[in-house]
Amino acid sequence: MEQLNLKDIIKPYENQWVALSSDYSIVLSAGETLKAAAEKVPEAKKKDVVFLRASGLGMDLAPVEI
Repeated sequence: MEQLNLKDIIKPYENQWVALSSDYSIVLSAGETLKAAAEKVPEAKKKDVVFLRASGLGMDLAPVEI
């Protein structure tokens, strides 16, 4: 299994909360707060999303489901 590397996908969203598709392939939304990112997720994708904080380059990632 190939190791997941999200750096390129989330780099434009550094220091924001990011909502990713459940397969981690696309950014669905982003925001300064988790609430802001969650509110911007398209309705059709709300049940199939993973949130994480893009805390900077060289960051550790910890996905969050709400």
